[in-house]
Amino acid sequence: MGILTDDMRRVVEEPQLGFIATICPDGTPNLSPKGTTGVHGDDARSAELRDFYLRRGSSSAKLHIVVMRVATAAPLISPAYDQGHTEAQTVARWRRYWDALWTGRYG
Repeated sequence: MGILTDDMRRVVEEPQLGFIATICPDGTPNLSPKGTTGVHGDDARSAELRDFYLRRGSSSAKLHIVVMRVATAAPLISPAYDQGHTEAQTVARWRRYWDALWTGRYG
């Protein structure tokens, strides 16, 4: 299985947009949104990586593919759970919030 747990792998593979955080050589943080991310094995050949994205439904040309090696991974514990709410309660609260935004009840 490697460094990533099944749940960590799911978090990487399911979203359509992810944010990749890195550290610049000078130590400053760098965070940028990415529309295409994935966890892939060590067979870093370009054709195989392009085929990987084609199998996932991508139809755009991939001129450059950045492969990141995961050196360490740790659970991310959200402050949303600090008050003892369950995952289901937290999901329901955020769903109400996003539904309200979508229907124009906020702002």
